Amino acid sequence: MIRRSTVVVLLFLWPLTVSAQTPLNARVVEIVNALYTGVNPQDDNARRTRIITVCEQNAAEGLTRWGNKKRAGLSDDFRSPDSIAYLEDDGTISIWDIQLSSGAMDVFPGKPPNYPKDSPANSTFMGCAAVNHLGGPSGPAPPSPGQPPVIVLPSALDLSHLATKADLEQLRQEVASVKEDTKEIRAGMNRVLKFAGKYIVPIVGAVAAGWYMKPAEEQK
Repeated sequence: MIRRSTVVVLLFLWPLTVSAQTPLNARVVEIVNALYTGVNPQDDNARRTRIITVCEQNAAEGLTRWGNKKRAGLSDDFRSPDSIAYLEDDGTISIWDIQLSSGAMDVFPGKPPNYPKDSPANSTFMGCAAVNHLGGPSGPAPPSPGQPPVIVLPSALDLSHLATKADLEQLRQEVASVKEDTKEIRAGMNRVLKFAGKYIVPIVGAVAAGWYMKPAEEQK
């Protein structure tokens, strides 16, 4: 049974444990929003290209501890397409997932890591060469001005292949015509069945009954 004093100590230390986690750097968030937002969540090759550009921009601005990651033991081709990693002082790796399956971005300044201080036995930190993709000054990261994230709107959809209103109206008329033809066919079949039931079936029944009532020698 846990003592009350133990619970009090744990509650006191819990905030310290949470605060010890590395928060997501504000400038890294700006770089992610500028270089990664809008990438197709279903295209891993495109996402890997974008995540590398984010890593290169981090390095160009002096954020060399902010890079990419891969699962330990795999080749560089298996670089995570949607993760930002931070190399901690103790050699562990804190990891942030930055894109949801819907394609929406999931980053904000101060966001705690999805996987804090993961062991190098599980994840490998991947740094990048410094490449300035944004055209600003290289070197230490400037302070964040608190500007909102860049939103990349999708390009206009090509709707030229869709049917016009006239085409849809013609299709509606053809469907209505087929329905009317079907009704007439069913009505005709009902009339035939009704006539047969009223006249043909009794006649056939009467003939059959008369044939069975004949003496056996007359049926031969």
